[in-house]
Amino acid sequence: MRDRGCFYLQLLQLLTFSPDETNPPFLSLPPPSLSPHPPRSYDAATISQADAAKSEGNSHMTKKAYSAACKAYTTALKLCPKGPSSHIYYSNRAAASTYLQDYSSAESDCLRAISLSPKYSKAHARLGLARYYLEDWEGAIEAYEER
Repeated sequence: MRDRGCFYLQLLQLLTFSPDETNPPFLSLPPPSLSPHPPRSYDAATISQADAAKSEGNSHMTKKAYSAACKAYTTALKLCPKGPSSHIYYSNRAAASTYLQDYSSAESDCLRAISLSPKYSKAHARLGLARYYLEDWEGAIEAYEER
């Protein structure tokens, strides 16, 4: 909310800026951050626990225990929501959600994965599949083209 408020303040100042002024007031405001939360660093033990939870999720996926896989990936994400492999945890949870026919959750997780790692092609492919099942044809095509 704070970033949105800062954006609206800048927009208001831009709209009320007179061309005669040499220093528009909005230039003195700090730029809004791209993320409301600063990036976190995680210790090796926490990353290892998260990777173990991901491995557990992968094991559940091979057994077609998709609900259990979702829970395991959620555990990994609770440990490292913005860690070095979090985009994989989100993408894997999206895959499990797709098998559970929870396409909205799958789409949301894919978008989170892409926000963390824009070039992660599996997230784009899974986003396309989720949008296909949501009958968002244009969104599906867009997701596949981003790959």
